[in-house]
Amino acid sequence: METDKFYGMLCLVGNAGALQANNDASYPELHLNLWEHVDQVFLDVGLRIKNTFPFHYIYFYFPWRSQDGSIVDLTPTINSAVAVAAIFNESWQVTQLPHSSAAIVRDPTTGRVQFQIVGPDKFLSIDYESNLSHRLTLDFRELVRTEHIEAEDIYIRFRVKGVPKEFYAVGLMQGDKGLVSSWTKNEFLDFRLNVRRGAPPGLESKVGRFLSFSKVHLFLMRHRSYELVFQDSAFKSCRSLEDEDFWANYSHVGHESSQNESIKKAYVADSLGYQWTKRRSVESPVDEFGILARFKRIELSVLTFLVFVVVFGAAGNATWDLVTWLGSKLANLLFHP
Repeated sequence: METDKFYGMLCLVGNAGALQANNDASYPELHLNLWEHVDQVFLDVGLRIKNTFPFHYIYFYFPWRSQDGSIVDLTPTINSAVAVAAIFNESWQVTQLPHSSAAIVRDPTTGRVQFQIVGPDKFLSIDYESNLSHRLTLDFRELVRTEHIEAEDIYIRFRVKGVPKEFYAVGLMQGDKGLVSSWTKNEFLDFRLNVRRGAPPGLESKVGRFLSFSKVHLFLMRHRSYELVFQDSAFKSCRSLEDEDFWANYSHVGHESSQNESIKKAYVADSLGYQWTKRRSVESPVDEFGILARFKRIELSVLTFLVFVVVFGAAGNATWDLVTWLGSKLANLLFHP
């Protein structure tokens, strides 16, 4: 089915199931991480969901044309105690299951199972909806049926590579930037999830229904040279990443062009993480998630400024020489006829 043009990210569910009010199994948590590298952007999608979730399929729609190999299963990267502590900020016990990358996460003080990490790779398929979009389909029922699920909660995490920056940001530059050695670049972060006014008409009736969440969390990693000058009510905090060794390797999974360890660590050290979160209220879950923020950065271009000075300086000198020469000729005609 070809999907009309849309804006932001869309999540829907389909095939059987029924949502029940105030039923936690109906509303998973969604964790989104944007990693801004020099040459490309990654989007990590994490889903914490009950094994009793009532729908068969979960659909993720993205408004750009994907390339082969753009999906990376992050399970082997997050199935350790070090990774869980860094990602969830909790010192939980992690037990890897035999013959797979799956793992059980427990509270070490009580032994209570928190969730089970399961690899989504075998249950994810990609459809090219049009030249402008693609859809990922997670066969959740098959995942629960096939995998050995021991926990009530399941956690999956995968990476989408090749994210166009216009998917979530719009930049504006100073108009006279070519005339100065530095200028201010303003960039607006405009991320949308399940914002109905940006969705294709009739999509919900054709596919199933929009998925609501108990919590949506967005984390953006970008260079420290940016300054956050405006943020909305969903903004929570800005921080650096503590465990640089882990994050240096994690942030470059699937980024084969930068395998040098010093480059990886420099990326983390030179970046800051910005967090936005929206949680369900007593009355309703999170149906839509939209954030708006403005960043600014000072752009330097000494070379452009020097070229401007040289070119216009040379043109100015030539003009002055021409005026002087014409003046002398005119004087000769007037006073020495």
